[in-house]
Amino acid sequence: MSSQIVEQDWGDVTRSDQPFSPDTKWAEEEHSRILSMKLPGFPKNQLQITLNAATRTLTVTGQKQDGLFNIIRLNERISIDDTCSLDGVFARLHDQTLFVTFSKKK
Repeated sequence: MSSQIVEQDWGDVTRSDQPFSPDTKWAEEEHSRILSMKLPGFPKNQLQITLNAATRTLTVTGQKQDGLFNIIRLNERISIDDTCSLDGVFARLHDQTLFVTFSKKK
């Protein structure tokens, strides 16, 4: 039965790319600011986080498969304000949410 699906003529079916805009928010703590970004279904090995110190921009890119033919793409750029230090930035993915912690400048 499964070979019938593989051998079926799919005609003009093509993959489609769909953009994804995550919910993001900032939290304040005494000595840090934490950016949280909800990324449901994005596997850790498909995410890339880049911090550009010159432009103070954090870029998060990635992708996930949605069914057979759709790819959901993430390309989010976040400006980092001057109150955040760019030294010792820490990122972790927990319960489908990315947390990026910035120390506050002293």
